[in-house]
Amino acid sequence: VSTPQGAWVAPPERAVWIPGGTPHAVRMVGAVQTRSVLVDQAVYPGLARSCRVLGVSPLLRQFLVEAAHVPVEYAEAARDGLIMRLLVAEIERAPLIPLAVPFPRHAALAARCHAFVERPDAHVTIDQWADALAMNRRRFTRLFRQETGMS
Repeated sequence: VSTPQGAWVAPPERAVWIPGGTPHAVRMVGAVQTRSVLVDQAVYPGLARSCRVLGVSPLLRQFLVEAAHVPVEYAEAARDGLIMRLLVAEIERAPLIPLAVPFPRHAALAARCHAFVERPDAHVTIDQWADALAMNRRRFTRLFRQETGMS
């Protein structure tokens, strides 16, 4: 999942929480099964306002499976309302998994990072990235660390 703020990777048994209204793109590789559940943050204001990767327990997984079948309009006091309340309770207690990569604010570096997310290539070296941005290796690594907090 990528947004203007960063990219998140969701291995098996993980989920990416994307707050409503967040512009995003989703890219999947291989045989993948996903479910999307829309949660009204006006109804559940305590939910996170930023993207994050969550661990998915067997219980949370089952609530996601069930919630995927809940209609947009449902009775709060009926089974569908209970499923949604329990789903939100499980989302709130799901462990955070540190699988986020923040995008830099530096325009050229951000564009290069977005291009990498679109077409990953593990064979491109740091020197090639630096050359593509008309920088030497040292300036590139310093800028990348300063912009992302990562080395």
